[in-house]
Amino acid sequence: MLRPHSRARDLANAVVVAVLAVALWPLQACSAQGDVGGVRLTETDPPLLVHDYHDSGMEAEITGYLRYIEGGRCFVLEQEGDQKTRNVAVWPSGSEPVRQDGALVGVNVPGFGTVVTGQWLKAGGGYVDPGMNVEKVPDVAPECLSAGGEYAIMTQLDWADGAPR
Repeated sequence: MLRPHSRARDLANAVVVAVLAVALWPLQACSAQGDVGGVRLTETDPPLLVHDYHDSGMEAEITGYLRYIEGGRCFVLEQEGDQKTRNVAVWPSGSEPVRQDGALVGVNVPGFGTVVTGQWLKAGGGYVDPGMNVEKVPDVAPECLSAGGEYAIMTQLDWADGAPR
């Protein structure tokens, strides 16, 4: 038996669709970061970890002193304190190491400038736990991560107050 078309049922269906769209929108926004880029090693000397995560929605604050770990051939952001947590620096695509008179002095970031080794850096972005590694980030030498360090994916760099050390 066919039921007559109900305006109340149409309204109820529309409300359900609207509620689902609003409820699922954040999930779509979060999953989008997997579609907008990845992390890879450059072929520079030394190699850098770079990413293509633009407008990814990552909003963590990333800070630390830029250091180069010679034995691990990696740039890290090192925190102050007893444990000196080291997070591996993951730069925006197009970043390149900078040398002056043959010595490695920092990293040039397109649209930002050169970050000098020893400089305090502040950035927006996100962290990837090396144990989980859901982003398939290339492995780094053990000395590049310490005291619970993670991969620090910098999407928005900012000059920070603080004297280089």
